[in-house]
Amino acid sequence: MTVMNRANRTNDDQKASSSEGEGVLRVTSGRVLVSEWIKLRSLRSSIWCLVVIMVALVGGSAFSAVGLLVRLDPPAAEALAADPTGGAFAGAGLAQLAAIALGVLVVTGEYRSKTIRPSVTAVPSRLPLVWCKAVVAAAGSMAASLIASVLALIVASAVVATQGLSISPFTPEVARSLVGTALALGVTAALATGFGWLLRNTAGAVFSLFALLYLVPSFMALLPQVVAAKVVPFLPSNAVAAMTQVTPGAGALPAWAGLTVYLGYAVVALIAAGRVLKRHDV
Repeated sequence: MTVMNRANRTNDDQKASSSEGEGVLRVTSGRVLVSEWIKLRSLRSSIWCLVVIMVALVGGSAFSAVGLLVRLDPPAAEALAADPTGGAFAGAGLAQLAAIALGVLVVTGEYRSKTIRPSVTAVPSRLPLVWCKAVVAAAGSMAASLIASVLALIVASAVVATQGLSISPFTPEVARSLVGTALALGVTAALATGFGWLLRNTAGAVFSLFALLYLVPSFMALLPQVVAAKVVPFLPSNAVAAMTQVTPGAGALPAWAGLTVYLGYAVVALIAAGRVLKRHDV
């Protein structure tokens, strides 16, 4: 009888343990992704970065439009109609800086607020944190920039219409440039998360990416022309230009190759970030 009672108690304990186990949510990539999306929406810094991306793109287009109207320069209007990236997307540079800030702050903000430890504790494998932060930063940047790019084209179209010209977003080159701008800003945000993980410092990560995108191309002028011709097209800034410009310069990569190269930079940074996060304490 005693043996039967013990067996019954053992079965009851096993059922209770099983019930408790069923109540615990398993960590999956989908749940980590949802969690990171909630974080992104909850942070004022992230919202402001997305607002700056949109304002930069639309404002840059409006600024160029006002310049054309003030100067009443028909050749300039014709140039804008032929290649809208020269005016409609004039704010892309500032938008890129905002995308860098967004990607970096998504990571370094947790280090600054000391919430990185609970995040790592909740996701002990750590790698899903790296990729999910990159995905939500990229998705937010792409969505904001795609909407803003369409609005920027509308503004540019309204300006050149005063000179009897038009810009159609449905022409293959303009459509590619519009989508390429959104993709470039999305990849920039993902790349910035990688730098955020590697440096764990907002100022350091932002400056490093700024140097990679804006300063390194300037130093390439010091290289012999034969070497520069082979290296320069594969720099991040020129890969972005291949994606975003309607008429890329001589020697530029095709748009799809530019996207591949730029994605390669982001993937390498994220792989390095994952290795560092797994090997070192937070």
